[in-house]
Amino acid sequence: MAKQSISISVIIPFYNAEKFIYDCAISLFSQSLKNIEFIFINDCSTDNSTEELNRAINNTQYPFAKTKIISHKQNLGIATSRNEGIAAANGDYIGFVDADDWIDERMFEKLYDTVIENNADIAWCDYYIEHHTTSEKAEMDFSEDNIIEFMRLYLTRPVTHLWNMLVNKKLYIQNNIRFLDGYDMCEDYNVATKLYYCSDKSCYLPEPLYHYRHNTTSICNTINKKNYISRLKNASELLEYFKDKSIYKDIKPYLYYRILLYKQFYLYEEKNVTAYMQTYPESNKYILSNTFYGKKAKMIEWLSTRLYAIIIKLTNINI
Repeated sequence: MAKQSISISVIIPFYNAEKFIYDCAISLFSQSLKNIEFIFINDCSTDNSTEELNRAINNTQYPFAKTKIISHKQNLGIATSRNEGIAAANGDYIGFVDADDWIDERMFEKLYDTVIENNADIAWCDYYIEHHTTSEKAEMDFSEDNIIEFMRLYLTRPVTHLWNMLVNKKLYIQNNIRFLDGYDMCEDYNVATKLYYCSDKSCYLPEPLYHYRHNTTSICNTINKKNYISRLKNASELLEYFKDKSIYKDIKPYLYYRILLYKQFYLYEEKNVTAYMQTYPESNKYILSNTFYGKKAKMIEWLSTRLYAIIIKLTNINI
């Protein structure tokens, strides 16, 4: 019998995930679609993550799971790990799974069938947010035929992910789409937006097939300057990416909304109005229309910009 070719490469970066990686790996190895390779990127874990992963790999129920482990000698971050996974991928399509989550056994079969049947570059699905004792369904229907309306809907979503997507590898290769090395927050927002923009067709599968584990101690829920600088870098790089695109003027306010959201750190955490004002100052005119803000936040930030301008004028400081 001819050797079955690999259709999908699933990339799983991990760092100190010993509590969850076994269950994650078993859910991967249990996939109903068998022509999948699993690329684990060990970002210099200091716990027993590798031992737990090997325990799953050596489980005799899954002897045919195609696995590859890439190990770092130093911690390089998730953006670099994702890039390495893409470079090592042999499949025609690429998926990502976080090491502390798990997936439905038919997730990749259903996503693969969706892209093939619809001749699409991307398929994405709904997911569950898994709390300690409860599950919450999250719907991801932002499908829209018009690319401008699609991008407006997507850019104003409160959360954007890669792990509920299956993407034709050629989108990464032909459009040179990569993660920004060293900027590990909102790297998915940056890359996923570009992928959707570059795709000829994308399809929504209205089924919750991914289980996202809500972890209050994860890096995504940690407030510090480095994380916000990373968010801001990814948002500003995406803004620059679209400046020479034909749809830029139609989506410009929506790109600036994210910059406003991430530069809030200077205002609320560091109490540094000057840093807030001087970071992408052209974004300030979008404060009152920002769809991410409530009325209180809009008023606080708008007043901050007005008072700052008055103070600069009165003190005759040239900025």
